[in-house]
Amino acid sequence: TIFKQLPATYSYHCLTDRRDRDLQRKINAHDLNDIMSLSVAIPYCDVVCGEKMFISLAKNTKLDKLYNTKLLSKLHQLNQI
Repeated sequence: TIFKQLPATYSYHCLTDRRDRDLQRKINAHDLNDIMSLSVAIPYCDVVCGEKMFISLAKNTKLDKLYNTKLLSKLHQLNQI
């Protein structure tokens, strides 16, 4: 799709879409900060560490595979790279 040619935009929409599908979870005001930072970091960084839920969403949408990015939810995982 054309969105895949715009990596930050595509990542933003993937993360927002997956977050919004979870009807059991309330949307938190801080979600925007996580989504905005991850939507830029995931396509352009080799390793990204973030909140467990959003890292899980990114993996579920295969953003890590698309952009060849290692996604971590805990800092101590950096030792394993």
